[in-house]
Amino acid sequence: MKEHCCSMTSMDFLGMALIHSIWLIAIVGVLVELMMAQLVSASHRCLLATIGVIMMPAILALAYLGLQLSWLPFTQQVHPAGTSVTTWIARVFLVAVAVQWSRLVVSMGCVAGLRRAIRSGSTLTLPEFSGALRNISVQIVRSDVIAGPVTIGWWRPLILIPEHTIVNLNADQLALLVRHEMAHVSNRDYLWNLIQSVAESLVFFHPIVWLMGRAARHEREFACDDSVVQSGVCRLNYSKTLTALEHLRSQWNPLLQPSNGAPLLLRIQRLLNVRRGRSLAAVRFLCGLLMAAVGIT
Repeated sequence: MKEHCCSMTSMDFLGMALIHSIWLIAIVGVLVELMMAQLVSASHRCLLATIGVIMMPAILALAYLGLQLSWLPFTQQVHPAGTSVTTWIARVFLVAVAVQWSRLVVSMGCVAGLRRAIRSGSTLTLPEFSGALRNISVQIVRSDVIAGPVTIGWWRPLILIPEHTIVNLNADQLALLVRHEMAHVSNRDYLWNLIQSVAESLVFFHPIVWLMGRAARHEREFACDDSVVQSGVCRLNYSKTLTALEHLRSQWNPLLQPSNGAPLLLRIQRLLNVRRGRSLAAVRFLCGLLMAAVGIT
């Protein structure tokens, strides 16, 4: 075994680590989902899911180290001597990671473009949200290039409110939307999203990472909704505001669907106490993925 491992190149080790990470990540994903199913707080579930996603590249690195130190089993069976399959797996992986990082850089450039597109005099004056939040200066501005309210930046955060939203919603509804975005600022969600995206770009090949990343984004929105409600806002009024927002967004672009965050229906169900917590069905599904991952490995 040691002679075989010594004959493997670093690319072979990386390819082998990618193969082993299939079942290692699946095990961690099932354990994280089991723990999330026991938590009541959306903020706690969000934190656990985010940490789970961030851990996944470390699991890949641990598999790489474990192969070099002969800690992991099945090395001889998975990579027979004389084949170059693992080398090709590693090469494809590195190219795909470069593509993922390029997409991430382009996305960050688009966000920077939103900041540059802000016109002078577009700042909104909302007395109840003036000042700083946890020593973070927050600026609220109007924009005509987005479909719904969004927060960008973590060092100097900006809350962008669409022009059509300002025109069609009343002051109370607008205040609720801003309160939700302020919760994102308070939780440093933009920074967590960025870190999560970097981690996902490194382990993009695993479906459990997709599911866990989506769960983290959903719970992030749920936690901000809970923050709004806990401030004394009526759940029904807030649900009506979200419904009005979605109606305006669909009118702005009927083909536009939100790419991040939780779907509107799930958020309203939670607000109206129709849907609470996480279902064990997700755990059963991940257990099925785990068995499939072990079988493929």
